[in-house]
Amino acid sequence: RQMCIRDSMKTTLIRCVNACMAVNYLSQMEWDYKTAFTLARLRRALQPSVDFYIREENKLTQEFGQLDEKGNVAFTERGTFLFKDPADAPEYNTRRFELANVETEIDWKPAALPEPQKIKPIHLEALEGFIRFGGDGA
Repeated sequence: RQMCIRDSMKTTLIRCVNACMAVNYLSQMEWDYKTAFTLARLRRALQPSVDFYIREENKLTQEFGQLDEKGNVAFTERGTFLFKDPADAPEYNTRRFELANVETEIDWKPAALPEPQKIKPIHLEALEGFIRFGGDGA
């Protein structure tokens, strides 16, 4: 009888969020089957941590942000919000930083993929440690 040992990777919530955004960007391009499958698997591995981060960040904005008449956070056109009390901004920033840096473990082993024709540096950086472009196995 063999035990199934899963590959896992320790990271932080914000790294999961950033990597997921990079995967979403790359997913807009056409890829060979193996690459597309790997990107889809990575998104599935990241999603629980991303969902948790979004839920917790939303709780913070509810706690610190001005609310509209329906009780929702009143976001500006730029996607930011105004504080109920501007003096609370440092507390919000501290708690958001702590949330971003919560350690998490995802079911993922770094994978090698072929180099994309084009990629933005911010996406390349976000995928560091999750994906190796070019080289062995790609």
